[in-house]
Amino acid sequence: MNPRLIVNADDFGLTAGVNRGIITAHQEGIVTSTTLMVNMPGCNQAIKLAKEHPSLAVGLHLNLTYGQPLLPASKVSALVNPLGNFFKDPQYIQKQVPLDQIRIELAAQIQRFLATGLRLSHLDTHHHLHAEPRILDLLVEFAHNLKVPFRALNPTELLARGVSPRAQFVDFFASRDGLTGLLAIISNLAEGVTEIPCHPGYCDQELVTISTLNEARQLELKLLTNPLVLSTIKELGVKLTNYLEV
Repeated sequence: MNPRLIVNADDFGLTAGVNRGIITAHQEGIVTSTTLMVNMPGCNQAIKLAKEHPSLAVGLHLNLTYGQPLLPASKVSALVNPLGNFFKDPQYIQKQVPLDQIRIELAAQIQRFLATGLRLSHLDTHHHLHAEPRILDLLVEFAHNLKVPFRALNPTELLARGVSPRAQFVDFFASRDGLTGLLAIISNLAEGVTEIPCHPGYCDQELVTISTLNEARQLELKLLTNPLVLSTIKELGVKLTNYLEV
């Protein structure tokens, strides 16, 4: 069987420019999947775009480090600063915040996604928060209850929990790896299914004010729609897919 590749665009819903970039990367490039941030300003537009482009699988990008929580700040006080915004510190969230507050906010985000009417393809976390064991345990629980897969950062830790990874995860950043790195990943895919993350987008003013990953998103969009990338996938017989199909 030819290798199968999931190309997942993180941060759907972050801003209008990011949303448009993800749709372009799906229509004109290799993006097959995306994950929605349900607490961010572009969420409603992203939901509308997703319904207009049903071939794009949509999962949930669980988020505790950008924007504001869905729950009142009084219920998740350890997650937020005095302005009511999430602390932008993944290690603080992973190590210091009480698990019960993490649980209820993530559960609220799951319910918000389910209320959209979109079919949930899978779960992952912003800033890979589930690399931390107790958050990973939560994600395993949520995924089991929802009967969906999630991004496998560490297959060994999953197997120890009795979970078989649905796809091998290979990290990718355009600003670090470039076209050569992306082609190398595609040319050396392991048997079975591989997921690579990406962050395409158009750099709008809103993005510049909330994210340090801005111009790099446009570079990533350019790479994901590069004709050489598309032709290499075709020549190697790589099947582009998503979590709904595997």
